[in-house]
Amino acid sequence: MTKAIRYTLLMALVCVILGVTPVQAQKILKDLKKSDKYYNAGSYDKAVKYLNRFKAKASSKLGANNPYLPDYYLREARIALARGVLSGFEESLANAISASQQGEDHILTQANTLIGVAEIYNEYGNYRLSRQYINQAREVLENASQMTDVLKGRIALVEAEAMIGQGFCNSALDILNEFEKYFQAAPLKRKPTWKIAPSRAAACRKKNCLPAMATMPSCLPCGYGPTV
Repeated sequence: MTKAIRYTLLMALVCVILGVTPVQAQKILKDLKKSDKYYNAGSYDKAVKYLNRFKAKASSKLGANNPYLPDYYLREARIALARGVLSGFEESLANAISASQQGEDHILTQANTLIGVAEIYNEYGNYRLSRQYINQAREVLENASQMTDVLKGRIALVEAEAMIGQGFCNSALDILNEFEKYFQAAPLKRKPTWKIAPSRAAACRKKNCLPAMATMPSCLPCGYGPTV
């Protein structure tokens, strides 16, 4: 699940179920996005600062037990791992799993959290535990008949990474090959066409990058990309 999709789902959950306005939800998630930005930039102290502000706002608006907690604890663990501060690492992951099991319709949240925990254990290098949590996620989804194509793909990638870390490269390759075939099973009905943004057409001609259209997936400086 991409961050954009996850952001949209969280917005909908808060706005519809808990009666929070979109503006309020955006304010709550603003600090979370800042935390992610600083984490990706390697500024872990600032990432922690905004993550804590996010938790405080979410708890103030939605209560101590709110749907943001699994994401909060996963980020807390990931930042701790990146900083090399492991004293509360395991506790954060346990808290994420516990928080994901709250509510009546918690299956997808629980499964996504378990996959997130597996991803973090891959980063940590504990591939055995990563596979353990991937299997738990798969079991939760299959038992509830809520396995989706997107989740199948995500599980396959995390599992293959763990298997490579354990040295089971051939088995990991089998998983990745199956994963690739799955996505190739539904090809586009027609090839994408290319469209150049009018405001950037002159720049494209000036830079002489139009001949590369057949091989380039996109050209951000010149503003053209595939449309279907």
